[in-house]
Amino acid sequence: MDEKKFDELVKRVIARVQQELQHKQQNKSILPNAYLILPDNWNNQDLVKKILEQLDKEYQITIAVSSMPETIPSEWIGYSVELQERIDFPNIDFTTIIPVETPSLIAKVALCIEDDFVSRWVAKSLRYGQSVCMQLTPSFFTGKELFAYRQKIESYIKEVKAFGICFEMDTLCKMKNKKESSSALLNKKKQVITLKDIEKLASSKEEAVFEKELCLKQGDILTLLAKERAAELGINIVWC
Repeated sequence: MDEKKFDELVKRVIARVQQELQHKQQNKSILPNAYLILPDNWNNQDLVKKILEQLDKEYQITIAVSSMPETIPSEWIGYSVELQERIDFPNIDFTTIIPVETPSLIAKVALCIEDDFVSRWVAKSLRYGQSVCMQLTPSFFTGKELFAYRQKIESYIKEVKAFGICFEMDTLCKMKNKKESSSALLNKKKQVITLKDIEKLASSKEEAVFEKELCLKQGDILTLLAKERAAELGINIVWC
């Protein structure tokens, strides 16, 4: 192949890639917004790739980084990449996804500590009723933790779940509006929640039922038997 034909081939390939990226962006413009927030010194690109693959057709994703990498990973091409310090907190509904490698962020959120960008972002998201999902890495627990330490971290995870934060990407994809999902189960009416309602929730085959969490509105009444049964079944009660 001579140089002229090679140049023409390269131009056609570049034009095709640009066309595909433009088409991809146009399709994503109608999707809900999501922020993939990467903690400082994050280098687990395999997990980021997995998250992007899972959410690509569900959300219009912005990748928020603490510092811009010298070379943008190939998996990030086609997504908006922004420095965290330059991102203004959105005034529209959005979802936040955060990969978590160590227990420190879980502890901060559970204790309502806001001392860095990520913890402040999560706290503000919760205050304004926005969805948050934390994806724990396989190395989150080493398997060598002292019993009391692991027990404490697991208790923090339960507290964070009680805030409405989910820990499963599949669940996040299937419940873009947690409040609507759980309220729909109870016909979106203020009412008395009985033992029968809890049994119905526990037997539901919908994976989108808030990870077996029940979101109640102000004014709803939860009977004592329903509360006790929810505790037995491991259903978290969240007041929205």
